[in-house]
Amino acid sequence: VGVSALYASAFALMGAAAGALFSFGPLYALVGGGVALCCFGAYAEGVLGLVSLLPEYLLGASLSFPLLGRIERAEGGDMGAGLKRAAEDMVGTLALSYQGRVAGELDALERGLHGISELVSRFGDASAGPAEYEITARFLREAKECGELMRQEDTLLSEKVTEYISDGKLKRGTARAFGGRRKYVIIAGEDKDGEVMTSPEFLHGLADAVGTRLGVPEYYRRDSIALMVVGSAPAYSLESAIVSAVGDSGEASGDFAAAKSCGDNTAYAVVADGMGSGDDAGAVAAFCCEFISNILGTGVGIDTVFHALNSIVGKRAEECSVAIDLFSLDLITGEAAFVKSGATFSYIKRGSSLFRLRSATMPLGVIKQVDAEKISAKVEAGDIIIMFSDGICDGADDAPWLVELLNRSGGGDIKALAEAILAAARERASYKDDMTVVVSRVGSV
Repeated sequence: VGVSALYASAFALMGAAAGALFSFGPLYALVGGGVALCCFGAYAEGVLGLVSLLPEYLLGASLSFPLLGRIERAEGGDMGAGLKRAAEDMVGTLALSYQGRVAGELDALERGLHGISELVSRFGDASAGPAEYEITARFLREAKECGELMRQEDTLLSEKVTEYISDGKLKRGTARAFGGRRKYVIIAGEDKDGEVMTSPEFLHGLADAVGTRLGVPEYYRRDSIALMVVGSAPAYSLESAIVSAVGDSGEASGDFAAAKSCGDNTAYAVVADGMGSGDDAGAVAAFCCEFISNILGTGVGIDTVFHALNSIVGKRAEECSVAIDLFSLDLITGEAAFVKSGATFSYIKRGSSLFRLRSATMPLGVIKQVDAEKISAKVEAGDIIIMFSDGICDGADDAPWLVELLNRSGGGDIKALAEAILAAARERASYKDDMTVVVSRVGSV
């Protein structure tokens, strides 16, 4: 207003330059606009034009700077709030999708029950009574509860992960976490080029915040908002070696053993010893191992598995019982358990230390109620698990020769160790019973 119309075009040029540079900040806008104004004034009127425009511009710029700063903060705040809402919407949508999934445990249980139905029909009486219906109901309930637990939000962990990503790492970040032992984490935030979310430092810190080893993340993008989905991954592995020999009776072995990794990131090794020798004892032992192979990893608890086995074995027309020694390992957490029902003792070898685990219980099928004991343990990478049937060593006391052999062993070759135990037991036994040895080693991923 304070200048003549001659310089209106100069101020228009100044306004265009300032507007173009305003996204970089008010200071850039004012400096750039001032340079454009002065250049045009000098071009149009020389020194007179520069002297006429510069004082008015400096006065106007000094008065405008605080106002422009407020405008920038208001627009930035509105934009930031919009990005925050977009991140929360993306996380919420994916969380609803995850929670609404059909439980994979029920699919796995369906396959397991199908395999079990064939086993039971081959093993003995396939007719279903109240006990079988009750067992099936427990299977379904526990598998369903396992799925619901996995899809339940862990609010404390969600807050912990949100705090981690918002601590100067990811702008306007938000997160939700789910699961019990198997975690499922959804994260979104402003990350234009994806350098934050994909950096090893961010992923390592996230694993520490979640408290578990994480798998390979999946990434999605909407404009400047990046979204990441990642879940727990196994931190441990289990490899097993199985050796066996038939006893002096000349009949078929009454022992059976198996080892398997399950789809729910658990692994197990089991030794079943049918009481006596021959086809009947072997059939019971094989049935129990196959039953366990079909049902573990479906969300059904080990206690329920033993309850079902005890009912089926006890109902068989041929009187028979079976001793079960089961070792299970959670490959994510490293938590382990031995479940013994009439089985002899087992060992854990850790470096130069040797630990014995024993239980005074009855075999399955002897009494109506399950007599089994669960012994929890925390294993470490490098631990060696030694399990065997009572043909190797029976009784409440350690076998000195076995302790000496295990102490001498370095545990490098688990198959060689299993064969050495079997050979030493057969050499010392006056009457050779059916013998089975399972040696497993816990590894780290």
